[in-house]
Amino acid sequence: MRLGPKSGRFWLVVIIAIGIVCVGGRFSAVPAAGAEGFGVPVPRSDAYAYVAVKGTQDIVSALLFDHGANNERSAPGGGSVLVASLIPVGDVFTFVAYVGKAAITPLLIHGCTAIDMVVVGILLLKPISFVDSK
Repeated sequence: MRLGPKSGRFWLVVIIAIGIVCVGGRFSAVPAAGAEGFGVPVPRSDAYAYVAVKGTQDIVSALLFDHGANNERSAPGGGSVLVASLIPVGDVFTFVAYVGKAAITPLLIHGCTAIDMVVVGILLLKPISFVDSK
């Protein structure tokens, strides 16, 4: 059974994917602002190229995430979302390693994104009943 626009689960996945595409677009279009918003400011330099590449990777990851979660059966789709949740988890660890715990906002953004994705992944693993109305 494929998820579709009438499914609450479908829209949860779409919202996450749109958010990730927006973050990636910001990295690609305005690398300095994207890096600062991420929580790891990058001084003007050749490092902008790496930041822009991160933007492209975010956009493609979001599109793959959306496609995988919404075009597979419920359980594999949930598995795709759970695997994709490792991205913001890795972001949290990277942020703490390189910037520290002083700036709470980026940690909350990345941490809450990971939690949100885990919840959506678990919902997708459950049999369709309480989230989707028919």
